[in-house]
Amino acid sequence: MKALASLLFFLTTAASATPWHNLGPRAMGMGGAHVAIAQGPSAAYWNPAGLGQLFDSSGVEILAGIRVEATGGVLLGANDLNQLAKDCSKTPQVCTTERVNKALDRMDHLGNGASFDGALAVGARVGSGMLFVHSLTYVGGTPEVDHAVNSGDLALNNSKLILRGGNFTHIGYGMGRELGKSGIVIGANLKLIVGSVGYRQMIIVNEDPGPGSIWRYDKNSKTSLAPGIDVGAFWDMRETFPSLPARPRLGIVGRNVNAPTFEQPDAATSAGDRTRFPLNGQVRAGLAIQPYDFVTMAADIDLTNNTTSIDRFQSRFLSLGMELRLHNKGFFLPLRLGLQKNVANADSALAFTTGTSFEFSQFKFEVALQLSPTVTAIQSERVTKRLPNNLAGSIRLAWEFGQVDPGNAALPY
Repeated sequence: MKALASLLFFLTTAASATPWHNLGPRAMGMGGAHVAIAQGPSAAYWNPAGLGQLFDSSGVEILAGIRVEATGGVLLGANDLNQLAKDCSKTPQVCTTERVNKALDRMDHLGNGASFDGALAVGARVGSGMLFVHSLTYVGGTPEVDHAVNSGDLALNNSKLILRGGNFTHIGYGMGRELGKSGIVIGANLKLIVGSVGYRQMIIVNEDPGPGSIWRYDKNSKTSLAPGIDVGAFWDMRETFPSLPARPRLGIVGRNVNAPTFEQPDAATSAGDRTRFPLNGQVRAGLAIQPYDFVTMAADIDLTNNTTSIDRFQSRFLSLGMELRLHNKGFFLPLRLGLQKNVANADSALAFTTGTSFEFSQFKFEVALQLSPTVTAIQSERVTKRLPNNLAGSIRLAWEFGQVDPGNAALPY
């Protein structure tokens, strides 16, 4: 435990990593608060120590999720500049310095950008071991604003949206083990990561910078391999102190503690980017309590400031969540609610989350949604699209079996 604590402490002071993905509907529905309640087949991602709990479920699962986020006025400014270039080619007199500068100023803001995270995962767990494949994608668009051309010859404006990102497929095996009968569990994942890193520069006056443009990041890409290691610890205090109320649980996890790196495409290095794309170590901690059989409350916080695919935009999530379990004679319906905020960036919108699970025998179908109330209005030639600044969704299909904690039969996880 001392060695694990020293390693995680080092990671909190080291370089940053990719953002944490809210993998799975239960985690997303609870705002991403899952490190201290990592259970069932999904435990390998959130905290491999969760695999070593005495009473837990085995099974197989497949899940998918996406998240999009816009920060600052990047999409609005890029859309305005693209639309203005079209208008100027038809009616030159509308191409005023004031209109051009307004569009450029909307884009030119520290940490401005648009990002996309995606996940597709499959896993099979038996007892305290799990085989898994987690395919995680991170893409970001960073504006590079050209103020040299203001009007008249706007078609020569060289303002860009720089698309960076990668798909990282983690193929691994995780295992957890309790230390005696202390209630303290440690765990680890050993992984082979297949990383495909992409880079592209998009000239805004020539190409439509709409939300679909972010998918074009991999026009230039390079694939390479690297090993990965995750470690985690979990403490169910009730196992240590049986009379302790509310079943408090603590969890901490370090992902990619060996800081694997991947080759950048030639287009990126030619533009001055570094030669290797890093997945540096990241650390997350969580707390959960269960004041009643049917209520679980949890909170997570990133202990590292994590880099993203957007220049100078960091992520450090604070997550709060609650799960209410309604059950009666075989009927079981969980309701999940949560909040998530990127506390490392003031422009990041507060997101509200919700989700539920539909269960029949040992089969589960789960869904979750994440949404921010703030929106960006993007005007095209004919319609106005209002896009939430933070939008995500997740689904999961699983078959689970195994033991349930006899001291809390309401917990099927």
